[in-house]
Amino acid sequence: MKTIIVISTKDPASMNIYSFLKNKQYAFHVCNERLVYAQNLPEADLLIFASKHSSAAAVPSLSVHATGNWGKAEIGGNDSELTIAPALYLAEGLVKIEELTKKHTMQIDVVQECTHHGPTNNRQMLFIEIGSTEKEWNNPEYGKIIAEVIQHLVENKPAKRKVAVGIGGTHYCPAFKKLILQENYACGHICPKYQLQNLTKEMLQSAIDKTVPKPEEIVIDWKGISGHKDTVKALLENISLPIRKI
Repeated sequence: MKTIIVISTKDPASMNIYSFLKNKQYAFHVCNERLVYAQNLPEADLLIFASKHSSAAAVPSLSVHATGNWGKAEIGGNDSELTIAPALYLAEGLVKIEELTKKHTMQIDVVQECTHHGPTNNRQMLFIEIGSTEKEWNNPEYGKIIAEVIQHLVENKPAKRKVAVGIGGTHYCPAFKKLILQENYACGHICPKYQLQNLTKEMLQSAIDKTVPKPEEIVIDWKGISGHKDTVKALLENISLPIRKI
């Protein structure tokens, strides 16, 4: 499997992570722009983007997520287009971050975020990030942790898990994290509550088609779709996959 690690000279977290990987015999693709706007990406079976994460709350975090836009492309990529989500690698990354932060007794949030920004193209891609301010982006301990996780993903096949597409909940997907850590699930694309107005039948089918391996279930954060339950029920008509409410 050909895996390429994508880094950006404009991203302090990316360069922090890269400093711990640059002597490895891995394939790298260097961008001189923000990773969310990266174009002309190389051909590969898997692209791993080593990136910063920003948030208004400025909560320290280490995260993974798939890429794409449920509606308007506000941060890179194309409108209403999803990239291929490598569910098993996303889960493997999340589990490895959780393991290493506990091993080093780090007080930092570990999350799989929903699908929410570019770039978009027809390849398997995942972002793995340090958040959420310059203090964390430049912290060598966090850079080393994420570098170790990337090394693990490059050198090992991910564990087999039950693959699902997620609907509902918040941006940081705590209900889905619990499934991944406690019930051996892997989530590809996740559409949060704040994007449900953009979850058409076509976008739902795209999320199913662009989650790899093929999803076995659609999992709904039932409390996390309050106010949209009738809409979601209508979307799920004629969907052949089993539906699980959590």
